[in-house]
Amino acid sequence: MCEVKSWQTLDTRLHADSVEWCPVQSRSSILVGGAYQLQSKEVKSDETDVRIGHLQLYELVSTPESKSLKELHQVKTAGVLDAKWCHHTLQEDTPCLASADADGCLNLYNFTTSNELQQIQTLKHAQNCIALSLDWSSCIDSSEHVISTSFSNGDVELTKVGNGLDRLRSWKAHDYEAWITAFNYHDTSLVYSGGDDCLFKGWDRRTDSATFVNRTHEMGVCSIHCSPQSEHTLATGSYDEYVRIWDTRAIKKRPLSSINVGGGVWRLKWRPFTGNYLLAACMHNGFAIIKCDGVTDDALSIAARYNGHESLAYGADWHRLEQFEGITPTNNLISTCSFYDHKLCLWECNYIN
Repeated sequence: MCEVKSWQTLDTRLHADSVEWCPVQSRSSILVGGAYQLQSKEVKSDETDVRIGHLQLYELVSTPESKSLKELHQVKTAGVLDAKWCHHTLQEDTPCLASADADGCLNLYNFTTSNELQQIQTLKHAQNCIALSLDWSSCIDSSEHVISTSFSNGDVELTKVGNGLDRLRSWKAHDYEAWITAFNYHDTSLVYSGGDDCLFKGWDRRTDSATFVNRTHEMGVCSIHCSPQSEHTLATGSYDEYVRIWDTRAIKKRPLSSINVGGGVWRLKWRPFTGNYLLAACMHNGFAIIKCDGVTDDALSIAARYNGHESLAYGADWHRLEQFEGITPTNNLISTCSFYDHKLCLWECNYIN
């Protein structure tokens, strides 16, 4: 396996479940972390549990000898289940962040010139539920910005981002929690979803109709990521501990390849620019980097593991190294977070190309 070096471990103070490096070149040193924590009410029967959370902004400080994160700003929110940056600036040439929270809201933030997050829009789902995941349509094409959000009641909702947040449509996608939703970045009329009903589905967002229903996964589907580099390649992860690679042109059939990573796969991220590695958050089994060598059954292998966490491995993302000075392309800087031990870790996997 490849060498792994740990640079820093931070206490996020609340249970951590999301980390995302900013993809906008001028702000590629910025990382955001999301947290979700349940506070139970025990006094009155009519009181409900409160799901608190926050968004934390960090900046990467890098020298040839060390790499570390410096906290810049914190925003208190409802519990954050997912957060993702838009790959393109929207207003006044500043990065834009979307978050999905425990109040069932899609929230939009600007990253200001004073290195803070400023909330600019929010849109609450029509039903009382939790927003579980989100994805931007504009990973590649910036002509339109639409966000797909999934919810604990099984719904998937599409929202157009312009002068405000404009709800386009919402539909029942799954019988139980819709853990994940994602766009096909090469054809953004297609949206994917995965649910606790073990189903992996595709949708035509112009009609809300299912283009396929795949029953391959043996447990809930909780991660989907379309490869930005490879037009017809998509990865899914499930509680059944398998990562599966699919050809989007034949997605009703069996996957191209699969690998058991030894833990439920909560998040998957393709390596930026090259797309030949997958970063996987494996819940009870830490984090894994998966080498993707082709489409045969033995095409996937574990290139590296990181076990610096002591709790559920949830959030994971690659820094976009080619856009940041002082880091060579053979090094791979990664941020990860875990839940009950509220840890955020910065580490590096060397010499994978």
